[in-house]
Amino acid sequence: MTYGSNKTVVETGLPLRLFASYAEKLFKLWEPGAFSPPFERMAAYYELVALAGFTHIRPDCGIDLIATRDRMHEVEETPFCNLLKLAQRDIGGEPKVLLIAPMSGHFATLLRNIVRTLLQDHKVYVTDWKNIRDTPLAAGVFDLHAFIQHIIDFIRTIGPQSHVAAVCQSTLAAQDLCTGLKPYMKSRHMQPGVGHYGVFSGRRWETQVYPVLRNHVRASL
Repeated sequence: MTYGSNKTVVETGLPLRLFASYAEKLFKLWEPGAFSPPFERMAAYYELVALAGFTHIRPDCGIDLIATRDRMHEVEETPFCNLLKLAQRDIGGEPKVLLIAPMSGHFATLLRNIVRTLLQDHKVYVTDWKNIRDTPLAAGVFDLHAFIQHIIDFIRTIGPQSHVAAVCQSTLAAQDLCTGLKPYMKSRHMQPGVGHYGVFSGRRWETQVYPVLRNHVRASL
């Protein structure tokens, strides 16, 4: 009965999501230019509606379009997650950043805009969480403790001098939990003029938010 109700909801909202999908593409055609911020916001709103349905189809990563020298491969796999590594070049010296994807139904490939920017100056590792629906019961329970243990294990795999960037996480709360960090190792940036989406995508992310993140990483090396 539950699956039947879900299917009914999906089919009822399909026309609206299709309209939103086409509208998103239309507004993105007008993004570059003097009036790009309003169009960026409208495109983001329509994208949110277009993605509101239930899907088990993984979007294309699109990382290969960022730079021809990009490399992506799997570093570690568990029943619940794949740890992916992306790097533009293997000359050594780039800081290592673990990008933790949100678990609220996101595919790691949806973070392509963040990855595109981070790859300019870093080796990037991404948590690619698996659909729990496809995970056998024999794999055990995946709860908060298991999630935390995954992050700990991944940081150990990546090695020393690793940096963590988490999407949709409370920065201040996370810093309060890291009692072992000295005050000078913590920083806070509140970006004005953006919503939730704009913090990690778009012009302000690339020109204002990302430089703060990049400089914080460099200062801690």
